[in-house]
Amino acid sequence: MSVINVVGQLVNTVQTAFNSNPIVRTVRTIDNARKVFSAGNAEDFITFVSQGRLGTQVSYGASPNTATVRQARLAAGNQQNGEDWRVRIHLPAAPDYFTQSSILSPLFISDYSLVFPTTPQILLSSMANYDQIQPVHTNYPYHVYESSRIEDITISAEFPVENERDGAYWVAAVHFLRSITKMFYGQGPLQGHPPPRVALSGYGNFIFDHTPVVVKMFNLDLPNAVDYIKVPLEDQVSLDDQINVSGNYCYVPTLSTINVTVAPAYSRTAQKNFNLESFIKGDYIGNKTDGGFI
Repeated sequence: MSVINVVGQLVNTVQTAFNSNPIVRTVRTIDNARKVFSAGNAEDFITFVSQGRLGTQVSYGASPNTATVRQARLAAGNQQNGEDWRVRIHLPAAPDYFTQSSILSPLFISDYSLVFPTTPQILLSSMANYDQIQPVHTNYPYHVYESSRIEDITISAEFPVENERDGAYWVAAVHFLRSITKMFYGQGPLQGHPPPRVALSGYGNFIFDHTPVVVKMFNLDLPNAVDYIKVPLEDQVSLDDQINVSGNYCYVPTLSTINVTVAPAYSRTAQKNFNLESFIKGDYIGNKTDGGFI
């Protein structure tokens, strides 16, 4: 440790002890009171005392610290050239049965995507599978390559909710995940179709760039140690905050965690056209037409 650091720590220790000395605080209190009464403004003195600054290092006449509050809001962004690096799950196209859903309308302001409002925790694993062949009377086995794969990708993100608009986005996100984990069973023109395949994007053009995935599982917690906000289930949410409120509502936690498990789902054509040399050279980075390989 240098001499400068030692001297600095000694000065801080002495200053802390000096400031905590009751005699020093009494002297400062008397001095601040004298300044107030000499100015002849008792109202300022009451304000000064109510702020707890009478016996502190802050002299009378100093302005109190003010905090500036800024509110974050989800907004549409440009996904081109890595400008919008937020993690999102989105449909490759915009089918009518999603775009015409009023409960999903809050997702429209983020380009028909489920954008995680906070930076999520993501676990990504790549694996090469080998079989072992070990002849009799040998010490070491032979490894025979079988296949390579990307393991399931787990995404865990916190969803803070501060107002009804945030709550409407939370409801839309949960309903979106519910919808893309169900098949077209029962009635409808798409009867028999599996759950829709979606795309995963985030962190620019290298990590996830329109990577085709299927959502295998999602879960959310409804904690008992946070407040809940009553959120009307709007018929429509617009960018200018004009909403048509229906009679339905939902209580949304002010802080919850949503966990999503997805798996890469490349088409046969994309896998057939895959070229490892091009992959090594980085030719697939930013090229959304070649499969979004990772």
